[in-house]
Amino acid sequence: MLRSTLNRIKPLLHKFLRQELTDAEHQELEEWAAASEANRQLLQRISDPMQLETDLRLLQQSNENILSRLQAAIPEIQQAAPASQSVHRIHFLRRGFLKYAAAILIAAGIAGWIWYTAGSTDKAKNTETVHTTNDIQPGSNKAILTLADGSTIILDSANRGNIAQQGNTNIEKLSDGSIRYHGNGPASAAMTNTMRTPRGGQFQLTLPDGTVVWLNAASSITYPVAFNGTDRKISITGEAFLQIAKDPSRPFLVNVDNKSTVQVLGTQFNVNAYPDEPAIATTLLEGSVQVQSMDKKIILKPGQASSISNKDQQISVNTNADVERAIAWKNGRFDFNGLELPAIMRQLERWYDISVEFSGPVSKETYRGRLTRDLTLTQVLGILNNMDVRCRLEGRKLILQ
Repeated sequence: MLRSTLNRIKPLLHKFLRQELTDAEHQELEEWAAASEANRQLLQRISDPMQLETDLRLLQQSNENILSRLQAAIPEIQQAAPASQSVHRIHFLRRGFLKYAAAILIAAGIAGWIWYTAGSTDKAKNTETVHTTNDIQPGSNKAILTLADGSTIILDSANRGNIAQQGNTNIEKLSDGSIRYHGNGPASAAMTNTMRTPRGGQFQLTLPDGTVVWLNAASSITYPVAFNGTDRKISITGEAFLQIAKDPSRPFLVNVDNKSTVQVLGTQFNVNAYPDEPAIATTLLEGSVQVQSMDKKIILKPGQASSISNKDQQISVNTNADVERAIAWKNGRFDFNGLELPAIMRQLERWYDISVEFSGPVSKETYRGRLTRDLTLTQVLGILNNMDVRCRLEGRKLILQ
């Protein structure tokens, strides 16, 4: 059944890449994509030139013939960077790339490529670009919950169902592994909980008012087990994406690492407040937020981001923020567009729980590209190696040469 489906869909994927689908074929391909989430994800991946090129790079590591064909195509379709800026690109940003990709995929066999990008455990079996005997797996859902009395619960190993009670509030671990608070009346006392993710961990939490929080690696959130007052106050460190439950009568206040306050009524936004980053970045997706640093306040509109320097607490606004890059982690991706190597390495340190050491001068070049966060570290480093990033892994220390 699987083989017959692939044999039927392969020509449509080829024509999709070449932009040659008829209306009827487009409808057939759409019906195939709607049949399963895996099909939909695959079609989305090959619709994204950057992601497709990343997948092709992984495939190249196990097929030298495809590698030589791809390398031959690169000079014809590479988009040149502006003369004033040195940029390493994951290439193929022009439409013409799709036709070259189609030819390469035809040569490789689309069925094999589908298997390869769908998560085979043998993806990097033949990779030799990074010298390591024990590969490092990507991060996963891990967190520790500290209750009001100081006791702790390891959330990733806790059973489904009710895991604790705080006053009149029950704490439940849902079937998807996330945590949700259920209030059954006002709290009998001012009780707070704290959730912490380690390096190599992330977690999702629903607060008593229905606000949903995604915590990135090496982050924390402290919150009351019930919102009883005229406002809703929480504190975060590290990075979090928040989807605030609307309640105009009770503003939502976020204390960001004791350096900034974000006030909202109902909105979606991302806060990056890692101490090793140069600034605290608040990126707004929808709604409206007020960001305060010292005595200065600014109002953000959707698509804007504020930046508060960790050196002098000065605040600035980017009116055309890269929203996709800001929330890539929450959507299971690394987005390296426009980043220098140290910024890329800080993300890898937190997600793979490694340390990074630069053994020579640090380049000021910037990079472009997206990777999924489910790759092993060896796979990621193999891709970076193809972008002329030379490194070696010693235990959990990555040394850049």
